[in-house]
Amino acid sequence: MKRENEGIRKEMKQVSKHMEIMEKTVKENNVVVSGFKIVTDDGNKLREGMSNMLKEHLNVDVKPKQARKLGEKTCLLELSSEDKELIMQNKSKLRRVQNERIFINEDLTNAELKMRKVIRAKAQEERAKGREFKIGFRKLIVDKREWRWDRNKRTLEEVVLKN
Repeated sequence: MKRENEGIRKEMKQVSKHMEIMEKTVKENNVVVSGFKIVTDDGNKLREGMSNMLKEHLNVDVKPKQARKLGEKTCLLELSSEDKELIMQNKSKLRRVQNERIFINEDLTNAELKMRKVIRAKAQEERAKGREFKIGFRKLIVDKREWRWDRNKRTLEEVVLKN
């Protein structure tokens, strides 16, 4: 019975990893636009409105494949990989928009959101101590010490850096 349970646990881990990979693949070319007032629930009008907003504020002419309203000021855009890259390269232009705070971010999986939350919390803790830090891809560096995200344990693990 114990061997059977262990076998089932291993299978479940593999399925879970596979599901995570599939979820990441589905979200790969999506972006989340927040801070822009959305007045319609109609997908076609929303897609057209978001395309116009991107053209006006970022000077990029992209045609989203699909647009979905997530909240009053939040929208999910499904794009081609080229369009997403173009938008991500130009999103810093949104800082110049007066009287609006519009943000464009990648569509992240739940696991990625949790990882970033843990890393940012650790960064806040270090900031409160008056230390300087750098946040990288799945890591945090503070005063010659580095914390890396351990996927299996789903925690930050300290790594000693060599000078």
